Amino acid sequence: MLITKDTIYCANAGDSRACLATKKGKVIELSHDHKPDNEGELKRVKAAGGFVEDGRVQGVIAVSRAIGDWEYKNPKLLAEMDGKKRKSLKKKKGEAESESPGIKAGNYPGAGKIYRNIEESKKHQVTSFPDIIKVPFKADYDFLINACDGIWDCYTNEEAVALSLKTREKGPRAIKTKKRASGTSSPLKIDKKSSVGERMQGETSFIVEKLMDNGIAKGDIT
Repeated sequence: MLITKDTIYCANAGDSRACLATKKGKVIELSHDHKPDNEGELKRVKAAGGFVEDGRVQGVIAVSRAIGDWEYKNPKLLAEMDGKKRKSLKKKKGEAESESPGIKAGNYPGAGKIYRNIEESKKHQVTSFPDIIKVPFKADYDFLINACDGIWDCYTNEEAVALSLKTREKGPRAIKTKKRASGTSSPLKIDKKSSVGERMQGETSFIVEKLMDNGIAKGDIT
């Protein structure tokens, strides 16, 4: 998430999700889950020589976009990574080095660096290339929810926003805890005398706890 004075940006690769809530309770999607069996994702996985089984790439990984997971990237990239490892080992052993694939030699700016084709990276079975959504920042926006799949396995965007609104209206009913600089903890009651930051912290913690508690009660969060 990146929020500027006039724009909200959301870059997503995986199954974490973000959504906006307006002051009238309307929900605005900021991302879409990258599940392997989604039509577009499935098509890319198959085109890259993979398959999806039980909603997982190669029957193993449950997302179709992620940073890392090199075994699901382009074979040329794997060879390139392997070449770099071999080069590093040769340096340690003092052996003669051979140029590894993907590295351009020469006396020019950037010589010796690895150049990768962005368009090719989009074709990986599990690509790290994100979807980016941007929306204008408006006074009508109330709050946003940014959470991992554990929450979204329990709630739709609308359900999460509705529960957050309902919980916030009730306010923090429990005693909250604030850590002092000494590292010890002391009880902090969120009341009218608390600072704005303390009240916001208390309200946010209360809402997050409610979302988690309800998900656990439903048996969807472990």
